[in-house]
Amino acid sequence: MAQQYLPNNEIPIMIWVYIGLGQNQQGNQLYTSGMAKFGKDEMEILNSQINMATLHTSLSSVCSYIISSGLVLKDGETIGFSAEQKWQISRSPSVYAPSEFSLKIDIS
Repeated sequence: MAQQYLPNNEIPIMIWVYIGLGQNQQGNQLYTSGMAKFGKDEMEILNSQINMATLHTSLSSVCSYIISSGLVLKDGETIGFSAEQKWQISRSPSVYAPSEFSLKIDIS
């Protein structure tokens, strides 16, 4: 896995951070496990109607960006990969992530 990333100077996020996937009646659920090793909050995407592949790619990209840039996200901020893309961040007790609190990313 690392050999796919390292020649392109990309972070091997899939080795360092596990992204759990699930579904329930409210929609798709994703959470991270491993961000705390980098001093960052774990993250969750809850009750999303967006397809799982898009959500997984988005959350992986956010994790990679946060780790590589040293970014610290805070409750009430937004994140996105373009001027038009603004995903709201909130910090609250974890639902699935293995931590007391997590950052919820509203990707809708």
